[in-house]
Amino acid sequence: MSFRINNTITAVILAGGLGTRLKSVVSDRPKPMALVNGRPFLEHLLKYWISQGVKRFIISVGYMHNTIIDYFGDCFLSCQIVYIVESFPLG
Repeated sequence: MSFRINNTITAVILAGGLGTRLKSVVSDRPKPMALVNGRPFLEHLLKYWISQGVKRFIISVGYMHNTIIDYFGDCFLSCQIVYIVESFPLG
């Protein structure tokens, strides 16, 4: 989903699942960080959305959230990233 906050196109990304269906393939990282052509899938998505005009991301993370936060930090390709950390699975 995307919307405007203070005239900035913002995307909300849900990236907090346990990834149980992918566990046998991607057991060492959260599923948004599964490698596709040597880069995390989430990176490909962020680059696409940036090319579409998104300038700010709100990423809801949970399982292994530090892997995502450590990789992207609070800025990716000059776009702000804000994280919402789910401290326990809400279903």
